[in-house]
Amino acid sequence: MDRISCVIVDDDAFSSEILADHCKSLPFIDLVGNFNSPQRFIEALPSQKFDVCLLDVNMSGMTGVQVAQQLEGQSVIFVTAEESMLKDALSVFPIGIVLKPIERQSLSDVLTKAYYQLNGQRQIHRNGKECELLNVDGVRGKVKFRLADILYIHSDKDDPRHKWKFNKYVNHE
Repeated sequence: MDRISCVIVDDDAFSSEILADHCKSLPFIDLVGNFNSPQRFIEALPSQKFDVCLLDVNMSGMTGVQVAQQLEGQSVIFVTAEESMLKDALSVFPIGIVLKPIERQSLSDVLTKAYYQLNGQRQIHRNGKECELLNVDGVRGKVKFRLADILYIHSDKDDPRHKWKFNKYVNHE
């Protein structure tokens, strides 16, 4: 796959225009749709063919998370200014999240990540090093993370799969 097809769903005309302009400037993206209403997108969904959806989280009438749940596993990149909705957005395992105001580099990075994931290739980070992947067995199935994207890992001490011994680190007073 030389290029990936992308659709935008964002009810903010200014953000939608920024997303569209940037997608058009990337040589590996084909912009195949731009919707300013989540309802119109859902209506057009049966006829839409795309690889990844740039999806606003907070829209009138329907949230981006609700839209993503109807995409049946289709790749999603969330765009949001609402940090309070990030937990819900993460529940549908997006390829990435771009915060508003949209920074060109962060959007380019997440679209590049989508390109490599959809092509089943390992990504070369901006620093020239190959990005290794970490496979994690989650409650909802396997998830792959690029090591370069991981900021912090915390395991639950009550998880029966947990391999660490916490007793020697816990102060029993």
